[in-house]
Amino acid sequence: MHKKTQDQDHQNTDVVQQKQQKQGKETIQSKQGSKPTIQAKQRPINSKQEPVSTQQQPIQRKPKSRDIATTMGSQYGVDTSSLKINHNSPFPKTVNAEATIQGNKIDFAPGKDTEHNIKHEIGHFITNEKRGTPPKADASVNGQPINTTDEKAADKIADTPLQRKTDTSFSNPNSQSSTSSISTAPIQRLKDNDDEITISDLSYGQAHTYLTMVREKAVNGEAHPNLTVSDTDLAQLQARVDTTGADVTTLRCVEGEFVQATAEQEVDFVGMSSCMAITCIMQDGSKIAAHDALNNRVPGGGAVAKLAALVEQHESTVNNVKAVGIGSCWGPNMETSQQLIDSIVMPEPFDGDVEVYKQQKLRAASIENNTDDFIQYLKDSLGNKPTTFKDIGEGGPKILANGDLYLYNKEEYYKELISRKAYELFEKTWTPVDLADVKEAVRTAFAGEGVYDDNYFNQIYSQAPGIKDMVNLG
Repeated sequence: MHKKTQDQDHQNTDVVQQKQQKQGKETIQSKQGSKPTIQAKQRPINSKQEPVSTQQQPIQRKPKSRDIATTMGSQYGVDTSSLKINHNSPFPKTVNAEATIQGNKIDFAPGKDTEHNIKHEIGHFITNEKRGTPPKADASVNGQPINTTDEKAADKIADTPLQRKTDTSFSNPNSQSSTSSISTAPIQRLKDNDDEITISDLSYGQAHTYLTMVREKAVNGEAHPNLTVSDTDLAQLQARVDTTGADVTTLRCVEGEFVQATAEQEVDFVGMSSCMAITCIMQDGSKIAAHDALNNRVPGGGAVAKLAALVEQHESTVNNVKAVGIGSCWGPNMETSQQLIDSIVMPEPFDGDVEVYKQQKLRAASIENNTDDFIQYLKDSLGNKPTTFKDIGEGGPKILANGDLYLYNKEEYYKELISRKAYELFEKTWTPVDLADVKEAVRTAFAGEGVYDDNYFNQIYSQAPGIKDMVNLG
């Protein structure tokens, strides 16, 4: 939220960052509560003193809030694609403000969407994302929980000049510079941040993921600001998907990724040790899934925020939601375990073991002991549809084509995969094959996605069904 004028100090507590709580009245905007905590730019709305005039503020002169959000996201290294921006909104007036932010939703009162106000509200979003925790309510306006502690940080960001970067979205095929760059550029120019992506080397799952992102960027140029896309990338990615996945029935969704699967495809989250995977099963049978890890969150605010944005754009609606993961590593509003630990207040004096105390508090605050709160958080975020959560210790879950959850553990998964790849090699000549070839086939099956464990392969391969008949074990 944006603060009100200085001559109205009695309203300076109106900064609304609403925290999602269940006690009393819920705060309006927060990642920690069922609804996000509100941050509002505090300025009273008075039509007599500040009439909204189309002559003074014609529609064509409105600030390009989406462009500003994309630029600021790139400038500060924060994905702003999940932001929802509403102009001419009646909401800010309810908290005596000219602009508010609630989680990823920004509202501007009529005529208050100035560039500074836009930058201020986006500044709140950037601050929250970098901090990793939602704002805390410390005041109340008209019964709404308000946060008043982050205004200076948002103002500092708002006062910082925009640093616009070029070539962060599709080139204009009609411009001379675009034409010349295409003619001299390599065949594949897709870039993820500073890393050039060689499309011909992508696995099906990787190509499908990038194809989804590039399609979204084609519709909304502000989406996925980490991507630099050329005019040819969409066709090349589609060709790669067609080449590598003509018969693919399983989409892999590993740490930090999201995928969109058809009604005929299943989603495999592979191995999990400290992760949370969430899938929206749509009415048409398709699936949208995201896989958060403690140190590798899904771009755009994490798995839940990304799913909420994708669901809003989807042609179908959510039928049900399935979550699976390690509940002891996450808070009920998808706070990481480290965020939960950082929020622990130690009693004074304290003569016990600090680490033991913190671990006890962590367990008490985690999804493991607050499952109902977690399910409610997912319902509030993803359309209030039937939601289930399966807490697993480790292993690899799948969402099958029919939408059912299937669980396999690491040992079973490796044994089955080793046996299958050994047989695929064995049946070519019907003579025993080299173990090194089997290992490479298994490694390739993981598609270079960072989950293959060579040491574990060495421990487990001899136990794979039929391995002694198909492989030269020496």
